Amino acid sequence: MKTQQAALILAAGYGSRMNQIGKVLPKCLLKYKNKSILDHIVDHLVKSGIKDITVAVGYKSNRIITSLKKYQNIKFTFYKVKNYRSVGSSYSWYLFRNIWNKKKSLIVMHADIFYKYSLLKKIIDSNKKNMIGSVLKNNNTIKINGWITKSNQNNLIKEIKKKQNKQELCRREIACINKFSPRSMKFIFNFMKNFFLKNGKNYTWEILLNEIIKKKYIKIYTNNYSNYWFNVNTKTDYNNLKKYKIN
Repeated sequence: MKTQQAALILAAGYGSRMNQIGKVLPKCLLKYKNKSILDHIVDHLVKSGIKDITVAVGYKSNRIITSLKKYQNIKFTFYKVKNYRSVGSSYSWYLFRNIWNKKKSLIVMHADIFYKYSLLKKIIDSNKKNMIGSVLKNNNTIKINGWITKSNQNNLIKEIKKKQNKQELCRREIACINKFSPRSMKFIFNFMKNFFLKNGKNYTWEILLNEIIKKKYIKIYTNNYSNYWFNVNTKTDYNNLKKYKIN
């Protein structure tokens, strides 16, 4: 019997790299073809059969909550990250620990990404219980400081890191769509608790999961995917998205 799935969308950030646009509106509510980025994400999740969706909110949280009221027959749960300006994405994820359904595998994703449905489907349908989704790219199209995965021929991840320089050879950029089994989620939350006590709360989830991978606590895999994917961090990213033509 296939494990049921729920989704967590991390949407607490305040878009400091978006300049004036980020001060007016959360990044996830920026529009592409008359629909917000968040609407596209929710539509993909519903198409995948996932209707148990939790959203971590912080900056302009009421705007995000109000924008999702139009959806019918979807179980939305919201929780607020009060100190969203001073904590990292890993801590926003950690705050979910008290409300997650321990019987469901979890899809964890950022709210500021735009991608083709087939990427999500590939991750959900994979027989691997734990995945960090990634996109195959030409080495030159991955930005310096972009998060990448290093893996073996079976797609088992050996390391998560940032691209250090233009010459560094790398193919897979992290897509910010991940999947974890209930058992792995329990371990991850326990690991997070100890990690934050020792290191503080201002860390991205990539750093935290890399610690788990390096110590071989959990096997986490990636995927092969080469269609469009955008991470909307800056005004330039958003302008590039608006220019893109969906086939």
